Amino acid sequence: HQSACLTQDGRFIVGIRGSEQLGDARAAEGTSARSLMVVDLVEKRTSALPAFSGPYALGPVPQTPAAIAGLSVTDASRVEVWAPAPERKLGELVGHSGAVYAIAFSPDGKRIATSGRDALRLWDAATFTEIVQLRGHTSFIWSLVFSPDGSILASGSGDRTARLWIRSK
Repeated sequence: HQSACLTQDGRFIVGIRGSEQLGDARAAEGTSARSLMVVDLVEKRTSALPAFSGPYALGPVPQTPAAIAGLSVTDASRVEVWAPAPERKLGELVGHSGAVYAIAFSPDGKRIATSGRDALRLWDAATFTEIVQLRGHTSFIWSLVFSPDGSILASGSGDRTARLWIRSK
């Protein structure tokens, strides 16, 4: 399975590449069978970031106009945030008691939302600290999306409900 996304600034194409599909030599060497490939359309180069174990999201953060957030391969409750160029880890979002199922960046790059079974959490994208936990769903929260102006966060859950979380002024 392969998927690709374009960063909000239009500079990077990011996608998961499965080595078992592409015959990547790293699989034979015993290293990760999946990698996150980053194509820099400005510099015209391709690089690889460490593989994520689950969902990932793209968005701006205060440190860079393009960032990638995804699940750590060693701990599915921890989200790592990376800059694609130069490739460097910016921070981690740590606090979920179990696996994270969805990740979303606010359009203004100030917040990152993550969700799992325990809660939906909002994080400060500059400091990678938790702002608030939003509770209400009674099952896994599978999907997250911010409205274009960032004032509403929508979540979809295995409890067969969708919730709208409206930012207070």
